[in-house]
Amino acid sequence: MFEITGDDIALLNDVDLRALIGRLCEAELRKASVSPSGVTWGGNQTARDGGLDVVVELPTDAMMNGFIPKAKAGFQVKKSDMPRGQILDEMKPGGTLRPVIADLAKSSGAYIIVSADGSTADSALQARRQAMRDALDGLAEAENLLTDFYDRTRVATWVRDHPGLIPWVKAKIGKTLQAWQSFGSWSYPAGKEDNAYLCDDESRVKTGHSEHQNGLSAVDGVQHVRSMLSNARKSVRLVGLSGVGKTRFCEALFDDKVGSSPLDPSLAIYADVADGPSPTPISLVSDLIANRTRAILILDNCPADLHRRLAEVIQSPESELSLITVEYDIREDQTEGTDVVSLETSSQTLIQQLVARRYPEISRVDTDTIAEFSGGNARVALALAATMAKTESIAGLSDAELFKRLFQQKHADDPDLTAIAEACSLVYSFEGTKLQGDGAELLILAGLARRPVDEVYAGVAELKRRGLLQQRSEWRAILPHAIANRLAARALENIAPDTVNASLASATQPRLRRSFSRRLGFLHTSKQAQTIVREWLKPGGWLTDLPNLDEEQRTILNNVAPVEPSATIAMIERVVLESDASKREASRYVASLARSLAYDDENFARCIAVLIALAELKEDAPSNDDDPVGIIRALFQIVLSGTRAKPSTRLQIVRDLLASSEESRRKIGMIALSAMLKSDQFHSGHSFDFGSRSRDYGYDPRTTKEVKSWFDGVIQIAVSLALGQSPEAEQARTMIVNEFRGLWVNAEQMDALEDLSKKLSAVDFWRDGWIAARRTRMYSGKTLSPESLARLTTLEEFLRPKDLVNKIRGLVIENGQHGRAISLDDFEVFEHEDISTSMERTNTVVVELGENAAADEAALTELLSDLFEGGHRVGLFGKGVAKGAERPEALWATLLQGFSARADANCTLIGGFLEGMRDRDPELCEKLLDEALSHPSLGRYIVFLQAYVGLNPSGVERLHKALELEIAPTLQFQRIAWGRATDELSGPVFRELVLAIASKPDGVPAALEIISKRLFTDQSDKRPTVPEVVTLGRELLLQVQFQKRNGRVDREDRQLGSIVNACLPGNEGVPVARRLVREVFDAIERDDVYAFDMDDVLAAVLKVHPIPVLDEVFSRDKEANEARGRMFVDMRDVRANPMDSVPDETVLEWCAVEPEMRYALAATAVTLYRRATAESALGWTPIVEQLIAGSTDAKQIFGIIEDRLRPMSWSGSLASKLEGRLQLLHQLPIGNRTEIADEVAGAKARLVRRIEREKLSEAEYERATGERFE
Repeated sequence: MFEITGDDIALLNDVDLRALIGRLCEAELRKASVSPSGVTWGGNQTARDGGLDVVVELPTDAMMNGFIPKAKAGFQVKKSDMPRGQILDEMKPGGTLRPVIADLAKSSGAYIIVSADGSTADSALQARRQAMRDALDGLAEAENLLTDFYDRTRVATWVRDHPGLIPWVKAKIGKTLQAWQSFGSWSYPAGKEDNAYLCDDESRVKTGHSEHQNGLSAVDGVQHVRSMLSNARKSVRLVGLSGVGKTRFCEALFDDKVGSSPLDPSLAIYADVADGPSPTPISLVSDLIANRTRAILILDNCPADLHRRLAEVIQSPESELSLITVEYDIREDQTEGTDVVSLETSSQTLIQQLVARRYPEISRVDTDTIAEFSGGNARVALALAATMAKTESIAGLSDAELFKRLFQQKHADDPDLTAIAEACSLVYSFEGTKLQGDGAELLILAGLARRPVDEVYAGVAELKRRGLLQQRSEWRAILPHAIANRLAARALENIAPDTVNASLASATQPRLRRSFSRRLGFLHTSKQAQTIVREWLKPGGWLTDLPNLDEEQRTILNNVAPVEPSATIAMIERVVLESDASKREASRYVASLARSLAYDDENFARCIAVLIALAELKEDAPSNDDDPVGIIRALFQIVLSGTRAKPSTRLQIVRDLLASSEESRRKIGMIALSAMLKSDQFHSGHSFDFGSRSRDYGYDPRTTKEVKSWFDGVIQIAVSLALGQSPEAEQARTMIVNEFRGLWVNAEQMDALEDLSKKLSAVDFWRDGWIAARRTRMYSGKTLSPESLARLTTLEEFLRPKDLVNKIRGLVIENGQHGRAISLDDFEVFEHEDISTSMERTNTVVVELGENAAADEAALTELLSDLFEGGHRVGLFGKGVAKGAERPEALWATLLQGFSARADANCTLIGGFLEGMRDRDPELCEKLLDEALSHPSLGRYIVFLQAYVGLNPSGVERLHKALELEIAPTLQFQRIAWGRATDELSGPVFRELVLAIASKPDGVPAALEIISKRLFTDQSDKRPTVPEVVTLGRELLLQVQFQKRNGRVDREDRQLGSIVNACLPGNEGVPVARRLVREVFDAIERDDVYAFDMDDVLAAVLKVHPIPVLDEVFSRDKEANEARGRMFVDMRDVRANPMDSVPDETVLEWCAVEPEMRYALAATAVTLYRRATAESALGWTPIVEQLIAGSTDAKQIFGIIEDRLRPMSWSGSLASKLEGRLQLLHQLPIGNRTEIADEVAGAKARLVRRIEREKLSEAEYERATGERFE
C-alpha cells in the first residue's frame, strides 16, 4: 500500500530527483542527530558546470555511514542511465578529472553517482563502480576517495528509510496517495510569505500533568509534545476548539525555527481524516509496523474511536511508530496509553499579529476589533478579516453586526441561508446526503428551517463553500463552534420550543437527540436552552429517573448538565439523597458528573454530600479515580482538584465528617484529610471541561503565603487528631509521617511538625516520626535553606532513639517502610556512602543491638512479641542475640516461650539465633535444633530452621525424622533448595533425602525443585553433577503427573526443562522422555494445562531425544496427530515453537521413515516462516524447501503451507497482514516440484482477491466509524 519502488524513482524529473537526494541527505543527517545545515543543493543537474548536485560537508570528526558514507560527500544526480562510457565522460570531461572530485579525494570524502533510470544487476553495478575507479587513474589521492553508484532501486530503498518522503515522491510522479502528505503546509496554502510560527507567550497548552498546572507557552508545549513523539509506541491526542491552531501546532513540531530539537520532517506522514485517506489509517499503520518502519503519523480531524484503535495497534512490540491525532472534540474520554494535550484559544496579542501579517492593509484599530471579537479563535479572525475591502473599517460595529459580516462574508444578505444554518447548528453534526427515508436527518432540519429539503441540501453546500461547514464522508457539522453556537442560540430564539423538542428530542431519533444535547451543552447563556433543559430535569422529566436511564440518556444528561448546573444538582439530590440503597446503587454513575458540578464553591458541599452517599454504598470497594471515593480524594487536593471551592469550605467539610458519629463518614473524612495533606506528585485522570463554561484545573495557590495558609489549616486538624484518643489517631499519625517530607519541604509546616514530635515523644518513642525526619534530611537536605536544615537536624536528633528498646524499635522491628538503610550513626558520616556500604554498616549495628539485648533480659522480654512479627533485619538481630547470650540455653527457653505465646509467630528470630549459635557453639546448636524438632509449636518449622543454619549429617538425619513423623508440610521441604543448602551433600546422601521427600504426598514437586536448584548451582559453579543426581532426576521424571494448578506451572515447566537437559541424555533417558511427553500431551488434551505452559519441557525432550519423542507425540490416529502438530504452532504464538530445538536434518530423517504421513505432520508442526532479524520481513525457513522437495505428495504439503499462511489473530489491518503473506508466497521455494505451480498460482490469486475484499471492508468500516464528528 504505502510503498515506493525503483520504477517510481524512474518517473521523477531532473529537478525533483535532485531535490529528493537533497531531502534524503538532510533526513539522513537528522537521523544521525546532526544538523542538516551541512547539506546544499541547487542548479541544473544536466549542466556540465563542473559542480556537484548535492554536497554534504560536515566536520571531519563526524562519524557517518550508510547512504552518506563520509563526512564530506558529493552526489552527481542524473535522471538518465549511466553506463561506463557516460560515467567516464561525466567524471573526466575531455579526459581531465573534474576538480571537485579531486577536492573530495584530498578531503578523504565520497563521490556518488545517482541514476534514476539505471537499474543494475550485480554484475552491471560492479562494472559501473569499476568505471568510477578507472576514472581516478593518475590521481594521487585516489585511495582516499570512496566511490559508489546508486541506481533507482537503491534510491527507493533509501526513501523507504524515511517514509515521510513517500507521499512527496508519489505526488511528484502523479501517483498521489489520497489525502496522505509529507511534511509541508498542512494548515495553510503553500507559498504564502512569512508563515513563521507565531509563538504565544501566554499559557495556552494544557497537559493535565501536575508540573504543568498553570499550562505551558506555545514553545514549551511544542517541546513537551516533541519529547513524547520522539519515542516509538507513543500516542498523543491534541484537542481544542476548531480554529485555535491545532494543525499549525503540529507543523511546528517539525519546524527547526521553533524551540530546539525538532522532530525529523522526513518521518512525518500527515492526513486529514475528513479527506478519506487511502490506504485507511489502520491499514497504513499495520503496513508500517509490518515493515518495522519508523514514522510519526499526524491524523487531523481524527474521531475518538479511530484514535483508540490506532493507539492500540501502535502499542505492538514490533511498532516503531508514534502517533498524534487532532480533533476539536475536547470532551472525549482519555484513551489508555495516550497523553491528551489541550490547545486553548490564543491571546488577543497573537491574533492581532496574525491578522496584521496576513492582511497588512487592515488598520491597527480594525485589527484590534477583529482580535477582540474572535475570542482567541484564529480561524474566526482570519475569516472576518477576509471580508474587508482595502479602504473599509469595521471599528465601532456591534458583535451582532460583526457576526453577520462573518457569516455573509462578501455575499448579499440571504435570510434563507441564515435559517438553514441556524437549523443545522442545533445539532452537533448531521447526516447530509439522504433526503428521505430512514436516517434522513436533512428532512428534519428542513422542517425546523421551514424550507424545502432540496433547498436545505443546496444551503449546506453553500455553507461548505464559505468555510462555515466541514464534511466527513456523509456527515456534516457547522464549525467553528464559535459560529455554530451563536447560530444555534438564534435558532432557539426563532423556533418554538415545542417544535424543537418534537423534532430533535424525540425518542424515535436517538442519534439526532444525542447530537442536539451536545449542542445544548455549549449554550448555557441561552435562556431558551436553559428552559429546555429545566423541562427535562424537573420532577417527572425524561432525564430524572436516574436508576433506569439507558446509556444514551446518561450521555445526554452529561451533555446538558452545563446548561443548568443547579437544576442538575437538585435532580441528583432528589434521587441519591432521598431514595433507598438500591436506587442509589443504580445511580453511582453520576459520581463523575457530581465532580464536574462541584467546581463552584456554592455547589461544592451539595455535590460532596451526593458523593458521600454513593461512597457509603460500598465502603470496602477498591478505590480508583472514577469511583466516588477516588473523586472525593481528588476534589480535596490542593491542585488538579477540578474545583474552585475555597480552602475554608473544604476544611469545614472535613471537620464535620471527622466529628460524625458514623464510622463510614469519619473514614471518608480521613480520605479527604489525607488528600489535603498531600503536597507533591499530583495527578488526575479526569476531564476538566464542562460544556463551554470557563473551566480550569481548579484552585491553584499562586503565592507561598497561600500554600502555607492551606497547610496551616490542614495540619491543625491532623495534629489535633494525632494527639487525641479517637479511633483515627493512629491513622492521622501515619498520614503525617507519610507526608512529612512534603510538609517540611514544600508546605513550611516546621512549627507544627516540631510541636507534634515533642508531644508524641513525651509519651513514647515515635519511631515512624524519627524515620520520616531522617529520610527527609537524607533525601532533601541539600535543597533546604540553612535554617530549615538546622531545625530538621535538631528535630531528627531529638527523635533519635536513646535507650536500647527504642533503638531496637527504630532499626530492627519492621514498620512497613523500605528504602535506604537507617543508621544510628551521625548523618554526615554516611551521607555520601553507596547503598551496599551503608547497609553493611547498618547490619553490623543490628547485630550489636542483638548482643546488647541478650544482656538486658527486661528489654528483650518487652520486645519479644514484636520481634516475632518478623522483618528483614530480625534474623540478623537474632544472630547478635546468640552471640551475646551469657546463658544460651536459658535464653533459648525464653525464645521458645515467646514464640509459643503468639499463634501467628514468625520464626525468623529463632532462625537467626540458631545461625549465630552455629558459629559460636555448633554442638549446642545441634541440641537446640533437636529440641525444636520435638517442640509442639516450633516443630512444624524445622525445615526452615535447618535451612537457616545449613545441612550437615545430623541436619539430614533431622529432616528424615521430620518426614517420618510428618510434622512439617511436605511442600515446606522446598526451602532446602534455596541458599545452596544441599550443595555440600554427597550424591548418596542427597539421593536418599530427596527420595524420602518425593515419597510423601505432594513430595514430587518439592523434590524436583530441589534437584533443579542443585543442577543450577552445579552449572553456575562449573562443577560436574554427581551421577546420583542424574539418576535421581530420571527416576523422579518417571513420577511426574500434570494436574490443574492455579499457579507455578510456568516455573515447574522451566524446572522440568533443566532436569531433562541434565538427566535424560543417553539411552537410559529414552523411555523417560517418551513417558514424560506422553504425560504432557495427555494433560494438554484434558485441558489441565495449556500447550504454551509446557514449551520448555517439550523443547528439552525434543532436543535430547528428538526421534523417539516425535515417534511418541505422533503415535495416535491421523486426526489426533494433526491436532498435536497444530499445538506446536499454537505455542509459537505465545512463546516459542519447541520444534525449533530439533535440527532440520533430524526432522527430515524422521520423515523419511514414513514419508507419506510424516512429511505432512512435519509441515503442520515446524516453524515455516520467521523474521531473520527484528527489522527484516518474514521469510521462509530452510526446511520448507526440503519438505516440498522430499515429500511424496508436494500438493498436500503446499495445502498445509497455504492453510498455515492464514492469520489466526492480528491487530490492525488484516489486509496488511495478508499482503505480507502474499509476499511470502511469491518467494516460496518450490524447486523442481513444478506440479504445484498451478496450486501456488491459484493460492496467490485467492489471496489477492481476499486482500481486495478486506481492503474494501476495512475502508467501508473506516468510513462508517472513522469519519464521524461524534
